[in-house]
Amino acid sequence: MPPKGLAIGGILASIALAGVTLAVFSLSQMRGPEGSVHRFLMAVAEQDLRTVDKITAGTEFEKRVAVGFVTQAFQLGARYQVVDVRQSSYRARVGVLLRFPDGAELPWIVSVRRVGRTWLVDTSQSTRPGPAFMN
Repeated sequence: MPPKGLAIGGILASIALAGVTLAVFSLSQMRGPEGSVHRFLMAVAEQDLRTVDKITAGTEFEKRVAVGFVTQAFQLGARYQVVDVRQSSYRARVGVLLRFPDGAELPWIVSVRRVGRTWLVDTSQSTRPGPAFMN
């Protein structure tokens, strides 16, 4: 039978390794194109238009349309999940699935572009919701 100190040390080491792994994974989700989309969606949910403006590219009208679409989805109880990321050097497409309480799902393709070292949500190139959703 191994000494108790060795067993407890193994458990503590496992817990520490799991914590580090989860921390690295959660930080990596907030980087790159996927991270920009997460930040955009969180900023809209928090009605933080200053952050929205900093992390988006497009005209004011295009930004308002994107913010309005996401705001309406959240008001209807939607939750989101990033389901796919297709990336090249300076462009990416991020697939977001909006899930509503009634079970309905709405896909949204978010265009993201790299400007310098920053990824910006490109509201001019992101897909737009159909008229049925906006009514």
